[in-house]
Amino acid sequence: VEQGDWAAAEAAYTAILAAEPGNEQAEAARAQVRFMARAELSDPSSIARADAAPDDIDAQLAAADAEVATDAIEAAFARLVATVARASGPERDRARQHLIGLFELFPADDTRVTAARRSLARALF
Repeated sequence: VEQGDWAAAEAAYTAILAAEPGNEQAEAARAQVRFMARAELSDPSSIARADAAPDDIDAQLAAADAEVATDAIEAAFARLVATVARASGPERDRARQHLIGLFELFPADDTRVTAARRSLARALF
């Protein structure tokens, strides 16, 4: 992780999880590593591009990553909840899975996660 080799770090945490499936620390660390790999490639201008193209799922996912990377957590969660509400089929599921992946970056009792989970449930049903 310290060397920025995200693929090697992810492989190491995956190996730990294969040996210890319930290891919450390894699961959280793997989620962090996956995000760091994406965040390293994120572009702050992706937010403006996503705002201009609300139906572009890839743009929405990239913008949410950029928002989390710049500590705009609530904005990222709201963006993806709105995307889930607008989308359908596989695109809806991609947005939902991405949002759940972002939830894994934070403690389960984080109030931002709790509120976003409630919003996601409303968007799904």
